[in-house]
Amino acid sequence: YDPPPPRTPAISQCHSRGRRHQLTIFLHAGSKLARAHPASGIVLAAIIAAMCHDVGHPGTNNAYMVSSVSRLALRYNDQSVLEHFHSALTFEVLQSADTNPLDKLTKDEFRTAR
Repeated sequence: YDPPPPRTPAISQCHSRGRRHQLTIFLHAGSKLARAHPASGIVLAAIIAAMCHDVGHPGTNNAYMVSSVSRLALRYNDQSVLEHFHSALTFEVLQSADTNPLDKLTKDEFRTAR
């Protein structure tokens, strides 16, 4: 992971809150997802994804990561570099957390959520 350019944490936090808010509206609006899977890992995965979709964001975009030949671009073979990074970091944090909400899922639910 290469050192990023100057970060803008306030923008990142605001963006994250916006995604959580959009998901809340989506779920409360009686979406097919929430109605079809009320107690499954699908809704839990959607909530975690909304909260963590930009976790650890370096303040650049995929094109910058690839053109600068960053370590992350090399690790993810120039393919959806930041998306793979955010997902991997989220699951690393969840696995090391004392209160991993995914621990209660069945193996099939976990695979679907992952």
